Amino acid sequence: MDPDDLVVLRKFSQLHEAELAISVLDAANIDAVLRDVGYGGFRPEASIVGGGVTVMVRRSELDAANQVLDEPAVHETSSDSVTCANCGRVLRGTVCEFCDRDEREPYMTPANTRLAIDKMRITVVVVVLALFLLPTIIERLKSVDERTWLITFTIAGGALLVIVLFKAFVTSNDERL
Repeated sequence: MDPDDLVVLRKFSQLHEAELAISVLDAANIDAVLRDVGYGGFRPEASIVGGGVTVMVRRSELDAANQVLDEPAVHETSSDSVTCANCGRVLRGTVCEFCDRDEREPYMTPANTRLAIDKMRITVVVVVLALFLLPTIIERLKSVDERTWLITFTIAGGALLVIVLFKAFVTSNDERL
């Protein structure tokens, strides 16, 4: 490609978006190149600060490239397309839209991450407080008589037995595989 013949097609804020656009253009037989990729991918923040990653095409292919990128993605279904093994409907991807409707909780969301960090902070605070109070707790436990320990362990064992029986009763009617 002659560098004087290249024009800016679009700017993308992320490198992977620009690479995806180049692969779509390549599938349409339109040559495209990247500019400002942030030191070969080692410093992606440099390309973001610099205005993004630029995709460039030949001046003569600019209109065709814009048209290719602006077209919505179309999924063709043919007679030899893949069908769902469960319901027999045509798949438009890798997951059946009708059979796999179970809502799955995404693992890494900002809310889940904040929640995990808050749980860790609380755990650290509780452990540190327990370590500071451990000598006092041990001294107080030494003064408890034997009969109180026996009553405490009996109540704890009974509560544990009730929980185990309740869990066994609840999960025994579970019909899932």
